[in-house]
Amino acid sequence: MKKRKGFTLVEIIVSILISAMVAMSSFSIFTSTMTSQKKADKREISALAIRMVQEQLKAYVTADTAWTPSPNASWRLCNHLGVCDTYAGWALQAGAHNITNFLNTDPFLTKLCNGNVANCSFTYTVTDLDCGFGIGANACKQVQFSLTYP
Repeated sequence: MKKRKGFTLVEIIVSILISAMVAMSSFSIFTSTMTSQKKADKREISALAIRMVQEQLKAYVTADTAWTPSPNASWRLCNHLGVCDTYAGWALQAGAHNITNFLNTDPFLTKLCNGNVANCSFTYTVTDLDCGFGIGANACKQVQFSLTYP
């Protein structure tokens, strides 16, 4: 028999197994990177939504220092489109305020709520604290945000 130059079946199978393992590990790294990036994007967009509402509420705190009568329902928290929270009182009145409809604009609607605002929940709760000025209209305010998304 003549000596043939070439690969044996065992060599070919070993090389295919090694190639498959390298391809699987590369694919795994790629998919985990994409998943992590999507989660990071959602966290960034949710932080943006909370910061926007915080800035709006800061305007109420500044305005609160100069009022004579108690604030009324016209001091509700509304976004730039005129969508207001569902709370009947004013923006910094103690209680739970639902502002989920604030997420009904892009990028919040498409990137955070997967195209349907019903998939998300955005609320903030105001608690009155006595920091030396009393409770009620003169109380210090503690605001806690809750934003859930898929």
